[in-house]
Amino acid sequence: MDVIRKELIEFGLKGSQLVELPIEESKESAYAIEVDKSNKYELWEHFNHIKSKTGFTPVVTTFWGASSGSWLDALKEEDLFMRFPYEGEDDTLDISPKAIIERSKTSSYSALLDEHNAIYSEDLVDHMEFVLDSLQETFGKSPSEKEILELMSKGDIKSYFEFEGWILKWQIKEERGLKQNEDNDSYLDWFNPEGQVEALILLPIQFSYDVLAYIHWFGAENLSTEASIAMLRHWNEAYGAELVAHYGTMLHLKTRNRPSSILDAFNLAKEQESFAPCTTALPGASLRDLTFALMKRDLWFLHERP
Repeated sequence: MDVIRKELIEFGLKGSQLVELPIEESKESAYAIEVDKSNKYELWEHFNHIKSKTGFTPVVTTFWGASSGSWLDALKEEDLFMRFPYEGEDDTLDISPKAIIERSKTSSYSALLDEHNAIYSEDLVDHMEFVLDSLQETFGKSPSEKEILELMSKGDIKSYFEFEGWILKWQIKEERGLKQNEDNDSYLDWFNPEGQVEALILLPIQFSYDVLAYIHWFGAENLSTEASIAMLRHWNEAYGAELVAHYGTMLHLKTRNRPSSILDAFNLAKEQESFAPCTTALPGASLRDLTFALMKRDLWFLHERP
């Protein structure tokens, strides 16, 4: 704690509260630092930069309780490291953070994409009609329904992902898609809690994707926490994605690298929508909208309700 306190003083936050937090199902401890919207991301950057020195990885979070008391009261009321969401049918499974992290190293996320594609392919013709109407409204032009139905009958378009990929190529060929979608990504702006206390949590881990083993991600109900961590690890390796904030149903990530091509962005969009369908479903955005947005964004927003 002395190293952390020293860093806070040097950062100019001598008066910020610093609290040690025992972690359930573990002999480890984490630390909570009082922050607000004016300093939380700057402080995250600082502690992320020195995590090899402190041995802790930072993540911003908020407390969802109805406490009308102090920051410390809200922290005490928050069951930050609750274990029951990790419980499954196998009550013999070790749900300690370290055990979850270890299992994540051999976990796969590919089945999630197949499942999402299958579900969204169930009403493919209805989806096609909706998309064509939307294209006509946005661009004043769309491919012909007859042409697409013929491709479907020949088996050239068999699924949601294949259809969205075909429409994406059409938009690019028309040289309209990128321009028309430039300012259509406000749904990916980071969430800003209002009237809630926030904290920077320092966890005894090396990699930010392992945060999900300590603080439950509700989107993991679509897949396992282990597979969720595997997905975040993949994004870290491919794009340098770091988890900045964890708000239970919402995740903020900062990346070093953008997709290298529109095809790369489309594959990433498929992964993100499969991982957190509410990201596009709630604002009514398309998979193509997300694809175009990811080509020019260094900050990602993922949302999934339980």
